[in-house]
Amino acid sequence: MLKFNKIVVTGPVASGKSTVCQLFEELGAFTISADEVVHQILSTNTPIIQKVVELLGQEVLVEGKIDRKRVADRVFQDPLLLKSLEELLHPEVRAAIDEKMMARKTENNQTLFVVEIPLYYEGNFEESDDLVLLVDTPEHCCKERFVKSGRGNEKDFEMREQRLLPMEFKRKKANFILENRRDPHRLERAVESLHSQITHQS
Repeated sequence: MLKFNKIVVTGPVASGKSTVCQLFEELGAFTISADEVVHQILSTNTPIIQKVVELLGQEVLVEGKIDRKRVADRVFQDPLLLKSLEELLHPEVRAAIDEKMMARKTENNQTLFVVEIPLYYEGNFEESDDLVLLVDTPEHCCKERFVKSGRGNEKDFEMREQRLLPMEFKRKKANFILENRRDPHRLERAVESLHSQITHQS
């Protein structure tokens, strides 16, 4: 039986982190997305929703619900607001991720977890036992994917990138680096190889 392992997938905006997580899921890992956890919190956690509205104003609500695009448009124009929002949300995200992992481990005897955390280093999510996988993708590829996905324009991409720590720092910190260079088959083989390496070492 494998021992419990937690792999954190991080990397630049639109670098292919979700694709990597999906590939791990197809190999049997249980995956969690920090972005999806944020969405759940902003959809169901009434006290947090109230605090977000107090922080950002009623204009972030659409038909009584938090609109994440309006939140993004608001905070990425104001670094202090962004910092306040992250200080409010990140402890909730960490707690929710731990809760999901513990429940899955208990109920399904799960041993391999893959957690996508874009702001792993920036948001103080680091834990000593984590295995960190950095998805390393050229910036021009990330920018192109971001715009094509409809998430925003090049300026929106650049605002999100500006808040991230340098890739050089992350390359030195990461346990594993996966290069994502527009070759899905190569990426799939790299994930399979890494999955085999991690599980056989367990």
